[in-house]
Order: sequence, then structure tokens, then C-alpha cells
Amino acid sequence: MARRGLYLVAIALGCISFGWGNHIAWKKARWESLLARASELGNRNTQRRSQLAAIRQVEAATFVEYVQQCRELEPLLDDVERTLHEAHEIYDAMDELGLEPSVRETMTLMRKVANVEAEILALLRQEVFHANKLSALPPREQDAYYTAIIEPIRREQERLANEELSMLREAERRGIKLPSDVSEQLK
Repeated sequence: MARRGLYLVAIALGCISFGWGNHIAWKKARWESLLARASELGNRNTQRRSQLAAIRQVEAATFVEYVQQCRELEPLLDDVERTLHEAHEIYDAMDELGLEPSVRETMTLMRKVANVEAEILALLRQEVFHANKLSALPPREQDAYYTAIIEPIRREQERLANEELSMLREAERRGIKLPSDVSEQLK
């Protein structure tokens, strides 16, 4: 009887050990899947940032050209918004898996960066909205509208972009490991 009890304990421990091993393997596979997805999103976000910058770098000589630039931004903004949403889903899933302290620090930073990017995105959408309103105004009112409404939005975008850059440079200075696509942006 004692021997039978010993066998049952051994079998139970084996099952627990096997189940724990499967859990660890599943967690590792899930982590690798999330990292691959995050890398893909990072690459896509880098492409979109480059496209946005290329559109914004062209100096619009007229309000008509400016409005056209803003309209070109809209589909990119939709894609950036989807990317930010997916990034938050990945961060949530990583949190559920449990993070080591060094990874937690990076994830906290990336969430902050994503939040700043979401603010910039919202401002870009406001700018596009107001650019469309600008195009409907009589020419004599456009300059005043641009100065009073759109310029403050653009200044806030610039302030937030500088804040994001400062946040990332400070993190890099402190030795926080940044994703490769983010590190490339700092160069």
C-alpha cells in the first residue's frame, strides 16, 4: 500500500512537472511571437514616419498645396493609428506574461512613447480637419484662420515630437535597451 502511494505521488509530481514544462515552453513561444510582431510593427511605423516626414518636408507655397498635403496625410494617419492600437495590444499581452525588471522598464518607456505618438496623431487629425475648413474659406480669410487655428496645432505637434525625442535620448543615456527601429531614429 505504501509503495502504491509512493507511485501515485511520483506520477502526480511527474504530471505537475510536465505541465509546468509545457507552460514554460508555451510562454517562451508566446513571448517570441509577440517580439516578432512588435518588430514588424516597429518596421511598419518607421516606414510610415518616413512617409509622413517626406510629405511634411515639402514646403507648400500656397494654401491649395498645403491642403493637398494634409489630404495625403490622412491614409497614413489611419495606418499609424492601427499600428499604435496593435502596439498597445502587444504591450498588454507582454504584461500578462510577466516581465523581467529590465524589460518592464523598456515596455513602460514604449507605452509612454506610444501615448505621445497618439497625442501627435490626434493633433495631425485636427490639422487635417482644419485644413479642409481652410480650403472652404474665402481667400481673404485663409491667412488669419491658418495663423489663429492651424499654427498653434503645428507648434504643439513640434513640442510633443521634441518631448518624445528627449524622452528617448534620456532613456538611451540611462542604458534602457530600445528597440532597434527606435534606436535608428535617434541617429
